[in-house]
Amino acid sequence: MPRYFFNLCKDGRPPDLAGAELQDLAHARREASRQMAEEMKAQTDQFLQDEEWRIEISDETGLILFTVFGTAVESAAGRG
Repeated sequence: MPRYFFNLCKDGRPPDLAGAELQDLAHARREASRQMAEEMKAQTDQFLQDEEWRIEISDETGLILFTVFGTAVESAAGRG
């Protein structure tokens, strides 16, 4: 089974050195989405302050295969 690495790009987080063996990229995409949802739920205030987080899925060579973005954007109406 291929190994995928999930690097959360925020706050100078260290890279995922362990990775996870998953059936295929489709399963890795679901895992990255799940991880993003957990991070956003656990750190909602920080997420809203930072405005954008991303998780990059890479293979064992370091090639980025897919990116999940989490973005908070305030509209002009919300700025007062």
